[in-house]
Amino acid sequence: MGKLSKDRRDIYYRKAKESGYRARSSFKLIQINEKFGILKLFKPDIYNCNNEKDLINIYNEHYCYNIVDLCAAPGSWSQVLKNICLYNYYQILYMINKYNNNENIKNIQHEEFLNKFSLYINYNEELENKIKNLKIKCSNIKEPNIVAVDLQEIGNMNYVKIIQGDITKMSTIDKILKCMNNKINSDEENVNVFYNMEQQKKENNFSYAHTVVSDGAPDITGMNDIDEFIQSQLILSSLKVCCSVLKVGGNFISKIFRGEHTGLLILHLNKFFQRVYICKPQSSRNKSLESFLVCLNFSLPRSNIISMNNHNAENKINDKYLSEEQMRKFHAQLITYKDKDDQESEEKKENYNSHDNN
Repeated sequence: MGKLSKDRRDIYYRKAKESGYRARSSFKLIQINEKFGILKLFKPDIYNCNNEKDLINIYNEHYCYNIVDLCAAPGSWSQVLKNICLYNYYQILYMINKYNNNENIKNIQHEEFLNKFSLYINYNEELENKIKNLKIKCSNIKEPNIVAVDLQEIGNMNYVKIIQGDITKMSTIDKILKCMNNKINSDEENVNVFYNMEQQKKENNFSYAHTVVSDGAPDITGMNDIDEFIQSQLILSSLKVCCSVLKVGGNFISKIFRGEHTGLLILHLNKFFQRVYICKPQSSRNKSLESFLVCLNFSLPRSNIISMNNHNAENKINDKYLSEEQMRKFHAQLITYKDKDDQESEEKKENYNSHDNN
């Protein structure tokens, strides 16, 4: 039976079509988020705020997310992320309008919407319409920021900035940072005239991502060792992006193919994250190799620099005086070197096996 026929029998394929999502993979992210509570829905009623300023501060600090979706095509994970972000944005706008007794909340049907809302249904369009009716001139309320990146084209989505680019290239990472800081909308070029990113970082007026997610995977060869290796290289590329765009304390979710060397990859990730889990959501097919890494509480470890200094006595780096930005660049370079070393090691292994077979 062909792949299309199998998909049509798949309960999550049908659910995605019925719920307005672009692909069944949307439910994987929903179920991962349910288990780990990484991206929370804003419920203003649980806060005892006496004024709108306090509520806005709570929203801005804890519920207004900057998120980067890597390998995002066709965009189903971005739809889920948009559902979460726009729900939270709608909630704060509604409450501020309510505080100010604005008449535009009368036809919103707020309670009915809250009762029916579920992440398992795509409410992107309805949330957009509600937000349009509630928009107020209040510079203190932050808008959520979602950046979706892929080599392939992604269908346009309001509130999602789309970059068509290669995540292994620094030019793409720079675009992600500029998008998150509202300096470009998507694939615009030649923005350096208008924007000095380094200056903004020095002034501590710079936004990093709360969460980076990646559902990307290579074309499956059917040879598990090769598939696992190629996927691990993609994860390392995503980690390099994290070193540049993820805030300290942020989280990372990525697809992984479990195999013989999974433990080594997790050991490497543990240097950057306080906790690393592997989970397989219910919507992931049982026969599939895939699981998902959930990496929590990102940091920039100094241990990697100390280790390198021990092997490079001539050009030691004094890590005590490195700024956060210097640490980010340093770790991105280290991951690039590790990626190259792994590829060379794999090529030597293949050449050895080929020679042995002859």
